[in-house]
Amino acid sequence: MLKKTVAVGIASLVTIAIAGCSSGSGNDASPSSSAPACPTQAIDVTVSVNQWGNIAQQLGGQCATVTTIVSGSSGDPHDYEPTTGDIAKFSNAKLVVVNGMGYDDWASKAVASENSSVPVVSAATVNHVASGSNPHLWYNPTYVVATAEAVTEQLKQILPAAASYFDQQAATFTAALGPYLNKIDAIKKQAGGKTYGATES
Repeated sequence: MLKKTVAVGIASLVTIAIAGCSSGSGNDASPSSSAPACPTQAIDVTVSVNQWGNIAQQLGGQCATVTTIVSGSSGDPHDYEPTTGDIAKFSNAKLVVVNGMGYDDWASKAVASENSSVPVVSAATVNHVASGSNPHLWYNPTYVVATAEAVTEQLKQILPAAASYFDQQAATFTAALGPYLNKIDAIKKQAGGKTYGATES
């Protein structure tokens, strides 16, 4: 049985909530109704899996129409076979967000064949994750924050007229993370150095 520090394990669990690990309502996500109105026309963003799709929707607000290919009810992202309709969603996207690390290779292949010039934010690339690491990158709060920052920067480059809008959405997202990150810090202080058992690394 693998032993690691308790703080790392709890950080992983808390980040499930941060990254919106629930199954979601479907593959197509309309712009967030709670976000302020977009100052210009929204762009299409296609995301491979719901964990990052949830974050992209929060960051894009009304300025991004986010389509997530694999939600919790759509199947296992590791071996998902995209349909012709799924591939078409990549071909029309102005921004693509993927996990990387072999978790969603089918998405990268779809981009390469259908829309090779589109900007792609890969959580694995952004965070310089070593080959062979755990591919479930949304469990790491540091990776979540860095990936969110990269998505915001790309949104601003694609739609400069809405740059200040995206900055505000990012600020709202960062503020929402505060309680989770504070909880992780508190747990580290109380449980640092202790161990736990895990069924996988």
